[in-house]
Amino acid sequence: MYAYRCISLIASAWLVAGLMSPVLAQENPPGKSERVSSLQIDNDDWPGGSELDRHYTNGLRVATQFALKQHHEFFKWMKKHVPLPNKDQVVFGSFALGQNMYTPCEIDRGSPGGVVDPTRCSTPITQDRPFGGWTYAEFGITSRPDAPSPLNHDQSGVSIRDAFIVSIGWVGASTGAEGLQRLVHKIQEARQTTWNNQLRTEPTLAISYSREWRIKIIPDDGGLTLMDMTSRLGATAGNVFNGIPAGASFRFGPDWTDEFGASQFRPGMTGALLNDPDSGNLPNWYLFAGFEGRLVAHNIFLDGSLIRKDRQSVRSRTTVWDWQFGITLPLHRWRISYMVVGRSKEFIGQRKPNRIVTAQASITY
Repeated sequence: MYAYRCISLIASAWLVAGLMSPVLAQENPPGKSERVSSLQIDNDDWPGGSELDRHYTNGLRVATQFALKQHHEFFKWMKKHVPLPNKDQVVFGSFALGQNMYTPCEIDRGSPGGVVDPTRCSTPITQDRPFGGWTYAEFGITSRPDAPSPLNHDQSGVSIRDAFIVSIGWVGASTGAEGLQRLVHKIQEARQTTWNNQLRTEPTLAISYSREWRIKIIPDDGGLTLMDMTSRLGATAGNVFNGIPAGASFRFGPDWTDEFGASQFRPGMTGALLNDPDSGNLPNWYLFAGFEGRLVAHNIFLDGSLIRKDRQSVRSRTTVWDWQFGITLPLHRWRISYMVVGRSKEFIGQRKPNRIVTAQASITY
């Protein structure tokens, strides 16, 4: 049933994309795009996920990335004051709105009653993470060299992209995460949970920097086959996440343009990027797989607040690993992507790792 719903959702989005793309394409001809926008949904209950409402259980993110214009004064101010490499070359601005949801309770839709252990949702929690909602807005700039990359030709070369992103928001009951989960569970006729153990409301700030290196492994031969690798290193500081992520992703498929592809997916984490709006011709399909490791100094959804002592918290692990695989399909100026992410245990006492599914639809125009 869930597989049918998921496939129907993606098929519907793809159909709408096909109907809308000729209209949006009239603004800019191929190769002259100035903006890319996306809708991304993360959920652990979709096919390929854990199919349990627990830990990082749902995320919703709407984002756009664009070439800077005269009226983008705030992003031009960021470009001037942020010490970002290559910022005097090609620079893009980005903006995103999102909400993440974290829960300790396991809701198994295949078990009687729906809840594995109903008492763990309402009584004080000592061995599991607290409930948490996070609503945020992100502002960022991305730079890369303006010179044509050797990746556009039949030879090896490295393309580099740098990004600086500031995220502001809040955690706690005022995010509305509890109400959203209750609404979804009511529609699905699942047992309701009580968020009696959630984080208290407080403002959040996260600052992220990352650098990506993309290199062609198998050069394209007449536009038939291509394989590339994108490696990534970054750092995040603030009162939400403090840590250092590093990883790599691989793509395989027909010839595509000079873009960074699957490295943009980071479910539940700050600093996710879109493809550059002017990456060239219309997209092609590709398969992708990758991994990311993180050194974790603090995670507010596990360790609690940095500025006050929380009644509910657990001790986070200092290292966390993600693996991922998925597919991206094109339709005119649209990309539809579906990805499964496995995440290692995040805190001391966690019984087993998690799997999260990410679905994304993006359009370049």
